[in-house]
Amino acid sequence: MPPLVRRYIKTSFAFLILGLLTGLHVSAVEYMGWGPMRQGYIPAHAHMILVGFLLMLILGVALWMFPKAAEGDPRWKPWRFELVYWLFVVGVVGRSTGEIVREYSLARGWSVLVFVASCVEVLAVFVWVISMLPRIRSPREELQKSGGRP
Repeated sequence: MPPLVRRYIKTSFAFLILGLLTGLHVSAVEYMGWGPMRQGYIPAHAHMILVGFLLMLILGVALWMFPKAAEGDPRWKPWRFELVYWLFVVGVVGRSTGEIVREYSLARGWSVLVFVASCVEVLAVFVWVISMLPRIRSPREELQKSGGRP
């Protein structure tokens, strides 16, 4: 397994743990009465689990499992997956942190952070999709490139 794929997967596990701990906090407040409920923890919890863990895990495993790009394909730019990784991590951390901190602060900057971090995540996914396109080929394309030999 390539090092970048391992990093995607290990980081997704870190988001899983953070998301579960955030959910545990929500449960403690909601069901045990351990402090006031702050609504920002709920979207932060869901975001860390669904986007930080699940989507990042899917992106990493797909990066590992999809066929390699055709040799010489000018669209293939492997450096983009490193960029996607960092955009995605910054986006998830920024969004989750912003959701929680804006519950404790009246500063509008935290809401702006949540929006900007969301835009960064969307950008990361768009770059990932565009970067994966050269790796999605039909068997017929493979035969044509190899001169008809299987």
